[in-house]
Amino acid sequence: MPMPESINAYLRLFSTELGDRILQNYPALHSIRDTNSPLIQNLLRRPFPAQQLAIMGIVKRWEIARSAAVIVT
Repeated sequence: MPMPESINAYLRLFSTELGDRILQNYPALHSIRDTNSPLIQNLLRRPFPAQQLAIMGIVKRWEIARSAAVIVT
């Protein structure tokens, strides 16, 4: 197997394996099938569905630890 010449080439070549490893090490804390907290309705603005998913993931993370990170791409 030839050595990738750039980070972009490396990511293209190993993206599936990297994605699988990330999901294995950092499984989602909240899925779209889980119910959201009714407290989300009390926010001043109604978040989009993806934002609700992120909010609930952060809430569940805070139940485990006192820190959380959101990575937006």
